[in-house]
Amino acid sequence: MEYRKVYKPKPENQNERKIILALNQPLTAKQIAAKTGIPKDTCSHLMPKFIRNHLAICLNPIAGNTRVYWLTEHGKKCREELCIESNLRYTEFTLPNLNWELYGWICFNQRSVVLRALTEPMQPSQIRRRKNSFFFH
Repeated sequence: MEYRKVYKPKPENQNERKIILALNQPLTAKQIAAKTGIPKDTCSHLMPKFIRNHLAICLNPIAGNTRVYWLTEHGKKCREELCIESNLRYTEFTLPNLNWELYGWICFNQRSVVLRALTEPMQPSQIRRRKNSFFFH
């Protein structure tokens, strides 16, 4: 019996390479655009292609606008190869254990505040009060 290696495509153009290198943490298309300088609509168009090519996964596929993307194992290997080719330092990143559906729905400006505030299970009103105390005190 003959075994064949499954071909998985690597990023071809400059924009795809920039996106792979930028995904050092879970990001939305808007965050990727801000980080890379690539237009947001181009990033939004390329991310489904990354998913089809097994380079990335969507951590919250139910979300409409704020989909959060992360690299697959194949994507991580491509990122490592691109770093070596570009003489960049490669650092392995691990995916934090979070509720990504909830994370994706939280407004971008409030994510860091919410993550700092969540030291225990809280009701939305408690989170809002805690958030306001971060900004106004």
